[in-house]
Amino acid sequence: MDRTTRPPDPSDLTDAKGTLLESLLPPSPGGGRHRTTDLREVLNAN
Repeated sequence: MDRTTRPPDPSDLTDAKGTLLESLLPPSPGGGRHRTTDLREVLNAN
């Protein structure tokens, strides 16, 4: 389930904080399949 299909939670990252943290997340690995996990949702996990 991603941000667009689940109701927002008060503890979710704001868009501003998500944008700041995006630059710190590792890039998708080259070759093979594309990443299917939304890393922002991983950070939103409680």
